[in-house]
Amino acid sequence: MLESGDSWTELRSRSDLYKDGDYQPALDVLSPLIARLDEESQMRFVADNDSSPVFDALRSHFPQADITDYSQPDHLWKVLMDS
Repeated sequence: MLESGDSWTELRSRSDLYKDGDYQPALDVLSPLIARLDEESQMRFVADNDSSPVFDALRSHFPQADITDYSQPDHLWKVLMDS
């Protein structure tokens, strides 16, 4: 999701876009979004469990990005339920 002010401007989600070990298709989808971020922008990463290799791939492919990993079991569902 890409947010501008208080509005979500774009959403991309594709868990079937990559296979374990080959994250390039997912990185290619995210590259245009990340290119539009300014220096104060932050990325938040959430996966179904902790220690996701996708997070490591994001950090190494986009070293300039401020990425925070919120992954933990059922974390996304807990956030959605609390909203």
